[in-house]
Amino acid sequence: MSEELVSSSPPRLTGEDKLRHYKPGSIRRVKLKNFLTYVDVEFNPGPRLNVVIGPNGTGKSTILCAICLGLGGQPPLLGRADDARTFIMHEKQIASIEIEIAPHVDQPTHIIQRVIDRSKGAIGRSARGKAASTYFINGKEV
Repeated sequence: MSEELVSSSPPRLTGEDKLRHYKPGSIRRVKLKNFLTYVDVEFNPGPRLNVVIGPNGTGKSTILCAICLGLGGQPPLLGRADDARTFIMHEKQIASIEIEIAPHVDQPTHIIQRVIDRSKGAIGRSARGKAASTYFINGKEV
């Protein structure tokens, strides 16, 4: 009698099959431009559990900060800075965070974008860069 090895892992999903496995509201894609240490990068989290791992100083916290800020979180929440403009890469004028959210069945995908502009926003210690960000949902300013 031979024994079969049974894997408890689900099969790897690709393309459209993978997209259908995301629960509504899940993050399907994160794109960063001129955000802290990332010049231009795109991440595609899987439809299940995702863990951000890597050696010290490789940008793990930067990814998590980008997700938080991209979804409307304010900088003091992160404990790193009080002004969103401090997340713009040195010597750059604008940073952008784009997050694609999985839709409900038969609904369009939502793409949320936050653009942070160094030249915009209030100046001064108490101002904290208010109005330095512009938000877009599916390409329309909100």
